[in-house]
Amino acid sequence: PARHEEALQIAEQALALPRRVGDREGEALLLNNIGVIEELMGDPRRAIGYFERSLEILKEVGAPQTGAIVVSNIGRSWHELGEQDRALEFLTRSLAMSRAASDPNGEGITTQKIGEVREAKGELQEALAQYRRAVELFHQSVDRMREADALRDVGDVLLLLGQPQEALATFEQALPASRRVADPKGESATLHSQARAYLAQGRLKEAQTASEEALKVVESLRAGVLARERRTSFMAFKPHYSALPVDILMRRHAQEPSAGYAAAALEASERGRGRG
Repeated sequence: PARHEEALQIAEQALALPRRVGDREGEALLLNNIGVIEELMGDPRRAIGYFERSLEILKEVGAPQTGAIVVSNIGRSWHELGEQDRALEFLTRSLAMSRAASDPNGEGITTQKIGEVREAKGELQEALAQYRRAVELFHQSVDRMREADALRDVGDVLLLLGQPQEALATFEQALPASRRVADPKGESATLHSQARAYLAQGRLKEAQTASEEALKVVESLRAGVLARERRTSFMAFKPHYSALPVDILMRRHAQEPSAGYAAAALEASERGRGRG
């Protein structure tokens, strides 16, 4: 997206200043930020190059806590590239560095990423343990937004493990937490997960309500609730959110053919295609 290109140009131009004044740590931070932008632009391999340059400088100046973040970012990029074992190698290093620096928030971020890698590898019980540990660490470091996200991760894995009731109990903790910190992305994601859990139990009415609420939160972005640059990224998820209410309505139609659910499903589908 254009905003990422612009941010990349600004960051690269800004590198001249710390280099001119000899601020090596400032240079390392900017290189890390450029790596994050590259990753957001869909090029994790280029991102790794910037992260590695950042890490070299941080080793020289002796900044282990910041270095742990950069090592974790390298792990995340390998995860994006589908190289899960390499991702684990870097994330494990980052975890040890965060612990040595007594940084529970950094440890929580990396632990959550390890959970994502374990989930991608199909190791669901291990992923569940990592996500639960991340919840504890975020609670300890008073990072309520990430705590809510990690709670949702716990619920999503419980759902994959065929435990929808336990998943729902977790989503019921995550949802008010996301609302308290005014995180609509987290709120909509949890509502969507909640709808899938209700669907797994055959509770179609509750599933429909939750899925429609999730879509409303996403749609509120069109009304300018959030800044344009954030709204754009949210709308990329819209087809994903729009499909579930249609599926639920068609299942309700199968149960009650004369209740008008087929027409409602068609209308929801058309509405989903018409907004973008």
